[in-house]
Amino acid sequence: SLTTSLKLNQQLSINSATTGSCVSGSFTGTISCYIAPPVINANSSGEVTTGAQITGTSNAAAGTNITVYNSSTSAVIGTTTVQPDGSWTLTSPTVTASTSYNAKSIGTVCGNSNFSNTVSSASATVTARCGTITGPVNEGATSVSGTVTTAVANTVVNLYADSISIGFVTISTTGWSIPVNTNLTNSIYSGAMLTIGISEPSKTEVTCGASVTVSCTSPAIPVISPSTIVITAGQTVTYIITSAQSGILYSLRDDADADNLGGSAFGTGSDITVVSDPFNTAGTYTVKVKGTSFSGADCESIASATVTVTGVLPVGLSNFTGKYDNGIAKLKWTTSFEQNLYLFEIERSYTGDNFYKVGSVNPAGNSQINRNYTFNDSSKSSRIVYYRIKMIDNDRINLKYSSVINLSINKGIMVNHISPNPFLESININVDIVKDAALVFKLNDMRGKTIKTLNYPGKKGLNNVRLSNLKNISKGTYLVELIADGEILNRQLIIKN
Repeated sequence: SLTTSLKLNQQLSINSATTGSCVSGSFTGTISCYIAPPVINANSSGEVTTGAQITGTSNAAAGTNITVYNSSTSAVIGTTTVQPDGSWTLTSPTVTASTSYNAKSIGTVCGNSNFSNTVSSASATVTARCGTITGPVNEGATSVSGTVTTAVANTVVNLYADSISIGFVTISTTGWSIPVNTNLTNSIYSGAMLTIGISEPSKTEVTCGASVTVSCTSPAIPVISPSTIVITAGQTVTYIITSAQSGILYSLRDDADADNLGGSAFGTGSDITVVSDPFNTAGTYTVKVKGTSFSGADCESIASATVTVTGVLPVGLSNFTGKYDNGIAKLKWTTSFEQNLYLFEIERSYTGDNFYKVGSVNPAGNSQINRNYTFNDSSKSSRIVYYRIKMIDNDRINLKYSSVINLSINKGIMVNHISPNPFLESININVDIVKDAALVFKLNDMRGKTIKTLNYPGKKGLNNVRLSNLKNISKGTYLVELIADGEILNRQLIIKN
């Protein structure tokens, strides 16, 4: 390479030599000036459309004159100038039939350029033949097809993605199909605008108005757990997304899909967890668990979950137990302090999730000492009955739920409580039975997989059972099952921190 400025008409000599060798003979030349000829825009056949303006490009300086000629007669057709972006346009006269054209750059510092490429006039294919593109077209399509309105032998259909040619086909019928996604030069992508141009023999191409936007392949709707949950203000919710698709981003959004409500994670093909931000205000919220593919806009799917947030009440519930006595569920609970408490509502369920009110108890009033309460309920069930207490404050807005207890009628077995909840390394289960019985305790995840099993020889009376070595299991919601004589007698949700 030569790193020096050269001037017009300078003599330039070039020779070569290696260390210890003689200098070779030199090449001598005179520096001359050169300007590249302009280029006239035309189709791949070197044609311009009759009636159109003649346009082109040039690397000459802005303001340089471009003269267009009739290439057959050398007559001057017109003159225009180069624009700052290197383009030029001869606005008048327009292209006439049966005429060919070329052009020169005139009056540059190097004089006039050589002639440009030569183009010839041709009539345009009529727009009325354009037809349509068959949609929708997905990003994974193997071909794009459509129609033209009338059949003309050897019509060429060109397919464009965002104005870039990605394929063509020659047809003599009204239908056409062009392969795509077979290599890099004809690949399509989500969001690309597909258009076509058609040209008949000896006619220039017409750009058609038909277009189709390439769509994306949406991920499957997320399978989530829990779909509904009740929490206390300030708590978060951990969502399990089952078999989350690899490469899909899963995020938590508000009902309007305007704001994030927590973390996000990419799918791996197996189950993943996404944790919400704390819900600090009492109310009912719709959480959208959204799976997003990054192959294109609007390439997403959404599952919805409901979160009910109860206010933090100034009440301490230190104990809640129950037992059956001659078909009557006798419930007892104790508060360690109360402040502005309006009512205790007792709720019953036969399934463990759908609770309804069966009675209420008035609180004793503001206090800083232990207060004891009782409530009796006649249940018609012959199996398991679940109870919880809803505590409501004086403004009727904030509320709080107790833990759920469940009473078993038919086996003479009652689970008094399971603690701690949430747990870390072990779970203590307090069971009261009326006679000796072989008990099986299982800890299952929310997909039904058993994480821990304990066989326990239950003795008449009170039994304290511990499920231990739980430190290494994942955070989440689990189900404790008590089985006696092959029959499930008790189910209770418990959370791992």
